Amino acid sequence: MKKRLTILMIGIMALGMLNFGCKKDKDDSNSALPKEVTNFVPESILNEIKRLGMPINEGNTPPNIEFTFMARPLHLKASNRPGDLIGQQFANFKVKFYEQNNEKRFIKCDYVNGTAVGTGLGSYVSGTGSLFTVFSEMDVTIGTDKIKLVQVISGTIVDGGIKDFYYANFMIDNNGNPGKSLLENGQGRIFYDKDGMSEKVLKSGFIAEDDFINLNVNSILQ
Repeated sequence: MKKRLTILMIGIMALGMLNFGCKKDKDDSNSALPKEVTNFVPESILNEIKRLGMPINEGNTPPNIEFTFMARPLHLKASNRPGDLIGQQFANFKVKFYEQNNEKRFIKCDYVNGTAVGTGLGSYVSGTGSLFTVFSEMDVTIGTDKIKLVQVISGTIVDGGIKDFYYANFMIDNNGNPGKSLLENGQGRIFYDKDGMSEKVLKSGFIAEDDFINLNVNSILQ
C-alpha cells in the first residue's frame, strides 16, 4: 500500500512539472516584449516609462509601419523633470521606420526634432493587429552636443498615418551636459500628438527645410 502511494505521489509531481513546463513554454512563445529590449533599456528606465503612463503595446505580431510620419502639434503628457509644464508644446517630430523584420522583431528608426537628429543604434517592435510599440537606442546630435537616449513610440497604424501617437524619450548618457541645457541622465518625458493623427510624410528626402520652421518651440531634449 505504501509503495503504491509513493508511486502515485511521484506521478502527480511529474504531471505538475510537465504542466508547469508547458505553461512556461507557452508564455515564452508569446513574449510581451522583444528580449533584446532589456539589453539597452535599464529596468529602472522601463519602470519609469510605465509609471508615467506611456502606452506599451505588447505582442509578437506587430503591423507593418515602414514609412515616415510627422507628429504635430507635439505636446507634453508627463515628465519626471522638475519644472516641466504639462501641456507645453514642443517642436514637430518626424520619424522614419524602415527595414522591418517581424521574425526578428527588428526595425530601423531615425528622427528629426527641431535641430536634433537621431539615428537608431538598434530598434525592436512589438504589438498586435494595428497596435505597435517601437523601442530604440538612439545616437542623437543636437547642435554641438552628442548624446544617447532610449526612445519609445506607440500608436495605431491606420490609412494615412498613425492614430494616437505617443512618444517617450529618456536620457541614458548626456555626455556630461556641458551646456547644462539638456535632460539629466535618467530624466525623461512622454509626449503625444494633440490632434490624434500623425500623418504620413509623402515628400522625398528625410530632412526637409520645413522641419525647422518651429525652432522657437523647445526641443524634446531641452
